Amino acid sequence: ATKRITIVVTPKKAVVSAVKSTKSKTAVVKWKKDTKTTGYLIQYSTSSKFKGAKTVTVKNSKTSSAVLKNLKGGKKYYIRVCGYKKVNSKQISGSWSSTTTIKVKKSVLLFLRKAHDSQANPEKVLKFLDCLPIIELMKSFIVGRHFCIVPKEKYI
Repeated sequence: ATKRITIVVTPKKAVVSAVKSTKSKTAVVKWKKDTKTTGYLIQYSTSSKFKGAKTVTVKNSKTSSAVLKNLKGGKKYYIRVCGYKKVNSKQISGSWSSTTTIKVKKSVLLFLRKAHDSQANPEKVLKFLDCLPIIELMKSFIVGRHFCIVPKEKYI
């Protein structure tokens, strides 16, 4: 008499090391690599319970970061990662990492359009423009309700 025992080894729980929004409408997710995985699943949603969440599959186990694109600027996103292993064409997933949150950067043009439409306080608009790395090369002017961004070289 022989007894057959099946052992299922799942990947360990993923650990998200950083989430940043450096450009408008995008987020970069970084996690710690697991050598025993085949790839990773990244799930993101505006809901903390991940209702209507989108999932991105990273098929390379050596990859430790991914860029999430076409996100809504100014929104808070909840992100989690898990590793998976393919065994006999079946996908075995590990536990999800703890959820991390990020507020995605807004598009500059969208912000300017909203500020223009709502007659925003010019000081707040200039303060916002000063904190953007792209605008460091430019000088900003507000004339009445109209915004113009002129390259610095032309202004000097």
